[in-house]
Amino acid sequence: MGQLFAVGLVIMHDERYLLLESETGYWAFFKDLVERGDDRKEKAREIVKDDLGVVPFFVKGFEEKEEYFFKENGETVHKEVVYYMVEVSSKDITVPVGYLDHEWLCYADAMRKLSFKRTKEVLEKAHEFLLNR
Repeated sequence: MGQLFAVGLVIMHDERYLLLESETGYWAFFKDLVERGDDRKEKAREIVKDDLGVVPFFVKGFEEKEEYFFKENGETVHKEVVYYMVEVSSKDITVPVGYLDHEWLCYADAMRKLSFKRTKEVLEKAHEFLLNR
C-alpha cells in the first residue's frame, strides 16, 4: 500500500474562504504533497507564498487531520492531510498548477460548493474555531 502526506490550507480573506476547482472538477481547499518528516507548517508557508503568490498569516491553534484511502493504478493509497488555517491580505492570488479556477466564498456558500464530506467537516471545524476564539 502506498502512503502520501500532504498539507492542506483553509485560506481566508475578509471572512471568505478560498476554494479551488481541481482539474478533475471537484472543489476543495488548496493541498499539496509533502515528504515524510518535512516541517508541514513551514512547507505550508512556502506553498502559499510560491504557488498562490500571497503571504500567509497562520491562525494560531488550528490544526486538523484528515485521512483517507483511494485507488491509483490499481494500488490502494493511504493519504494523510494536515490542515492549517491562514489569513491572507489579498484576494489576488495565482491559481496554482493542478487547479482550474478559484472562488472566495462565505461559510454557507463554501459548505454548499465543497465536493467532499470530509472537507466540509474541516471547514465546519475551522469556522467553529474562529467563532470561539
